[in-house]
Amino acid sequence: MRMLLRWFALLLCLTLLAPTALGEADTETLTALGYQLAQEEIDALLQDISGWSRVMLEDARLGEVTVSKSSVTVYLTVPSLKSCLSSSASLEDYAPADYLAQAMADYLGHQTREELKLNFTYKIRDGEITTQWSGVSNPRKLESSLANLSGTAKKSYNNKNMRAAIAAYLLPQAADMPSKEPEEMPAMTSLAEYAAQVGPALGLTAQQAEGRLRCLLLMMDLTAMDTTEPLESTVLTLKVDDWAAMLTGAETLAREAMAAAAGVPEMSETELEAFLWDALPQAMLPLLYDRKGTSQVSLTVDLPAALAQGPQSATALMDYFAAYSAQADAVMARLAEYAATLPYYPRVAQIPSGVLEGQEDAGGSPVTFDLGADTENSGYVRVYRNGLMVLGGFIRQGVRLTVKLAPGEYTVYYTIGPEWFGSANLMGRDAAFGSFPLTVTGEGHLTVHMEAGTGEVPVTPLTQEEFNRGPGA
Repeated sequence: MRMLLRWFALLLCLTLLAPTALGEADTETLTALGYQLAQEEIDALLQDISGWSRVMLEDARLGEVTVSKSSVTVYLTVPSLKSCLSSSASLEDYAPADYLAQAMADYLGHQTREELKLNFTYKIRDGEITTQWSGVSNPRKLESSLANLSGTAKKSYNNKNMRAAIAAYLLPQAADMPSKEPEEMPAMTSLAEYAAQVGPALGLTAQQAEGRLRCLLLMMDLTAMDTTEPLESTVLTLKVDDWAAMLTGAETLAREAMAAAAGVPEMSETELEAFLWDALPQAMLPLLYDRKGTSQVSLTVDLPAALAQGPQSATALMDYFAAYSAQADAVMARLAEYAATLPYYPRVAQIPSGVLEGQEDAGGSPVTFDLGADTENSGYVRVYRNGLMVLGGFIRQGVRLTVKLAPGEYTVYYTIGPEWFGSANLMGRDAAFGSFPLTVTGEGHLTVHMEAGTGEVPVTPLTQEEFNRGPGA
């Protein structure tokens, strides 16, 4: 009997210690409390975390809450932010913008998500609820889980395929450079479209941007990419060749070309800048192949904005381009000052074809100099015999020049060009020059088909100085 009483007392104690079943009101209260405590912990974590973890937690969504007799579990989901491209997909399968859009689709839309949870225990005494975070799933574990997901996100985007796509999109280098330094720089097929996009951000016309960026883009290589922060703060590390030295060399070459051209003082700013554009490739190629004077530059770009708005919205890159463009502006200012010091070749009205120097042989045979009916050039010929000039005559565009020459052996020096600058300056310094032998037999009318100096006569190219000196010098 005594033993039976002991077992009854023990059973009563266990019954009193066991929690009673939760009522509906208690369950609703604990559910609401779970949402509240979870949101408070999320808000607290957001005060301290940064980078990818912050992006994930900012888009955390609270889901189901389960209540047991001793604990409450709050389920939440966060974006996993993985690349939507498989590792086997390459840039060859996409245009750069399409590749980036596909790779970033998950980040931009938060399409895939990861489920996490927060768990706390509770006690109810006298209608008061006390709680304690569970060691199994608490805010610190949530922070650790976010850190792991953050590392996965970084790896998803920080890879060679993404780097190649970003380089092709923000730093297009369409020219296929040969292994050895070529005589001329290959054309860049995508440059005009790219220049039209970034030109407004640089305060340049598309034509100006194309002229200035052509070489600079080829002198920049994307060597590394850091996505520790979200894609709005992608850090690009560029290796840049010495473009300051390139500009210095191009300025020298531009001056030489300007000095040899005609009408430079009256040229527009765009026409003068064309001298620099033409000189830049010549100055760039040696630097590109010598790889001397390179430096590292780190730029932070907002990649989603650049993808949505175009490369011109990559402000850090545009600021770098603008600094280079400002140096080009300084070069242009000096070239404009230099242009004003060059000899001026005033344009004059066209004149009829005719002899302007020396004289014809009245008893000689007719000789006609013909540049061709379709030419856009006029010309000037000087006819020499035994090193002495016999005559010099102007050939107007589309109108032949006929003179009379005595039978014998002659040498003809000629110059051709689209503009006539008068008898002193002839066709100007941008004209073409050459010479050819001429035999006058005295038998009939002789027509010399020059066709801009490339017709039936064997032409020897001349410099302007050689043309001015003549064969007797």
